[in-house]
Amino acid sequence: MGASGTKEKAPQAVAAVAADGGKGASSAEAAKSADKAASEKPKTPTEEYTAFRDDLLSFSLGEAAYDYAKRLRDEQPNNPALLALFGETAWMYEKVKNPTRRQHWVDRMEVLQEGIDATRKCMRENPEYAPCFRVYTLLAAKASEQKYWFKLLQPFGPIEHLDAICRRGEQATALAESPDTLAAMAQVTARAASNTKRWWTPYTLYAKYLGHPSSNELFDRALKYHLRVVEMLPNDVENCCRIGMIYWELGNFERAKRWYMKTRDEITNDDPAKDIYQTIAHTHLTIHVARNENWNLPFG
Repeated sequence: MGASGTKEKAPQAVAAVAADGGKGASSAEAAKSADKAASEKPKTPTEEYTAFRDDLLSFSLGEAAYDYAKRLRDEQPNNPALLALFGETAWMYEKVKNPTRRQHWVDRMEVLQEGIDATRKCMRENPEYAPCFRVYTLLAAKASEQKYWFKLLQPFGPIEHLDAICRRGEQATALAESPDTLAAMAQVTARAASNTKRWWTPYTLYAKYLGHPSSNELFDRALKYHLRVVEMLPNDVENCCRIGMIYWELGNFERAKRWYMKTRDEITNDDPAKDIYQTIAHTHLTIHVARNENWNLPFG
């Protein structure tokens, strides 16, 4: 899920979890394994963590993965890989625990807060371990949308925590660039921009009080993050749709049309959870074509 670089320093994290994995092996097998390991290119901490996480998720998902990661973390509370793993399983579990948007608000915040606390500790104790910074950014971006939520109103959290989330995200990106970190920063930035479009709303007044730039400047910043994601994931249907949405908000309808068409017509989506973004692209194309004579497109 994340591209790796050479900027990270590797704490002894993942190896400690599987230290007993070679019990019972013969000396010949051990020597063969050692030769193979020596011939392979050394992995960065992010690559090691990703392989460790994917191995866990291959047999455990949702609440089971969350509970297992929590038990591992309790057994080794200072292991950075386990702190990052617990945070990421909390982030993933929160998404499936309450699929209906904004339901069971307190339960969702409890799961997210546990992950935030674990990754915050990891960042403090391991300031160059990229997975913790990445997972913290994902969790904080999600939690910001739940804070100060009122029925029929947008949350104030993205506006209040925008700078802190993006600062941690930039730290994560400097250590090891990851598309989901960039996407999280883009989404929270665009959310803050969307909430401050009208000068007379309490969101805009609060954003000015905090010293945030204008709505259009925030949309431009979000767009830059999304375009960096395209370089790594050119056919991610959600990211392409969000780019179209930002261009539409900025008034660049021709580019919005192009990205919506790419989302709807040019990408084969294999993730049912992201079908909604092709629906959004289709809806914007068909509805706004009728309102804009410059868009000479069929309604198919």
